Amino acid sequence: MADKILRWHIAGVLSETGVLDTDVHGDAYRLDKDYQVLDTWLRVKTAPQGLEGAGIQIDINDDGTSIYGEGEEPVLPDNTTEATCDTFSSKNLVLQKESIITLDVDQVGQEYPGKDLVVELYLEKAD
Repeated sequence: MADKILRWHIAGVLSETGVLDTDVHGDAYRLDKDYQVLDTWLRVKTAPQGLEGAGIQIDINDDGTSIYGEGEEPVLPDNTTEATCDTFSSKNLVLQKESIITLDVDQVGQEYPGKDLVVELYLEKAD
C-alpha cells in the first residue's frame, strides 16, 4: 500500500508544444523523507490515436534524472485509456529526502494526442 502518491494532471487536449518540458505546468514535488517507488499509473479521459500505436510516453525525474530504466519509460499506447508501469532503474529504487520530482511528457499520439492526462507515482516510506 502506498504511503504517498505524487499526482500530475494536465487538463485538456495534449500537445507537444508547451508540454514537452521538465516540471510540467510548474508541478514539482520536494520529498519530505526517503521513499521507495512502487508503481506508476497513467490515465486519460480520451485515448491517444496514431498510425504506429506509440501513444503517450512520459518520464518522471528525480533531480533531473529518469527513475526508469533506459528505454523503459511508461507508455500509454494508442486506443488505451490507462496503463501501469514499474520498470524503474533499480528494483529497490529509493528517492531521497529533499529530492525534486518532476514529470516530462516525451510524446503524444500522432493523429490525436489524448486528453486530460493524469499520472500518479506511488511511493512507500523507505526503511
